[in-house]
Amino acid sequence: MRLSRTVVATISIAATFILTGCSEKLIELTPSEQNEIVSYSAHTVTLYNIHQEKGYIQLSEDYLKTIKETKSGESTTTPTTTPTPTPTQEGSNDGQTETAVTNATQAMGITDLEVNYLGMELLNEFLGGQGAYDVSPESGKKLLVLKFQLSNLSKENLSVNIPKQIEKFAVRINDTKTVSSMITILPTDMGTLETTLEVGGKQETYLFFQVSQQTQDEINAIEFIVKRGAKDYKVKVK
Repeated sequence: MRLSRTVVATISIAATFILTGCSEKLIELTPSEQNEIVSYSAHTVTLYNIHQEKGYIQLSEDYLKTIKETKSGESTTTPTTTPTPTPTQEGSNDGQTETAVTNATQAMGITDLEVNYLGMELLNEFLGGQGAYDVSPESGKKLLVLKFQLSNLSKENLSVNIPKQIEKFAVRINDTKTVSSMITILPTDMGTLETTLEVGGKQETYLFFQVSQQTQDEINAIEFIVKRGAKDYKVKVK
């Protein structure tokens, strides 16, 4: 009888552990941490969105064609090679009509929003704070950072939603290579900025580009390019 009681007790204890687990408390995130995770996840999806041009990693045209054909049922062929991701686009302006303007405000073309170019830096890494917001270029490249200040000129609060208002940002270096801006999770990244500026309010923002130039002396000219609709608006900032 004693043995039976021992066995029953042992089984009861084991069942308790199995059914209840180790009573480990779930990790609780602050609203700020939750926002960081949501923002990072959203931008990860954006990287591979074949229906937009602002992705940080662009797939080759041949590979995109294969994906679309497979989706439509025209072809089920799997590509034999994996395309090499290209973090930035370098080359022509994709046939866009270019219009030269005198300042960033005109290039952006957002009613009641003044955009002032504040300068540039060439960095190995941009420390955005809290670790999650640091921005680094790929190996062998530098980070070109353009800084801007947005100002609300209206007499009421101004809603600013850059992803909806601007299709693409780019720079042309030394009148030769055109490089698209990176997409980051930095809250002040102008490419993904969504905010409301109060009356007279100002907001400092940044745009990031991966470039092959290693020193500022190698950069003789910079054209800031804003794609809106069928036109590229360009302004010389250096």
